[in-house]
Amino acid sequence: MNAIILNAASIEAIRTYTDVSIEATGAKESAAAALISQGITADMLKAPAKGESRELYDGIKAAIVSGFSEEVRSLLLAKTAELIDTRKLVKKYWQQQIGSKLKDLRNQMTPKQGRSGSRSKVAIVQEAYDELLVKLSKLDPETDQLPDVMDIPTASNLLKQSLAAFIGKGAKKA
Repeated sequence: MNAIILNAASIEAIRTYTDVSIEATGAKESAAAALISQGITADMLKAPAKGESRELYDGIKAAIVSGFSEEVRSLLLAKTAELIDTRKLVKKYWQQQIGSKLKDLRNQMTPKQGRSGSRSKVAIVQEAYDELLVKLSKLDPETDQLPDVMDIPTASNLLKQSLAAFIGKGAKKA
């Protein structure tokens, strides 16, 4: 295998990504702390049952959307039936991002409320590993865009080997 040396553009892109991700983590922690200080729990960030008040939930979703660009906010307000197929897919992506941000906040709030702080690092890795294997098993190489160097069986095996090496024993069977 040939040795590959990163060029300046790649180094700068990684530096920028790292800087932005550190900033984002701080912003997420601040948002979670603000919600907790208001007495809002992680469970309150889940969609309310039919018939229950949606005021808080919709308010949090609106706050998330306010962080999106004007173009994305306009797209989210557009009637789906009036959009062309490619725009429908883009709208669906941004709707999923709202749910993703809600989940990020819930996850950030959970340890601060003492719910899962007692899990060991190995248990946390095992849970993430199990979740990733489930997601990998749902991918379809024919329709889902995967990196050229990755195929699902290889990725699954690499995960199993990595986990086994991390915990120092045989990997849990999927």
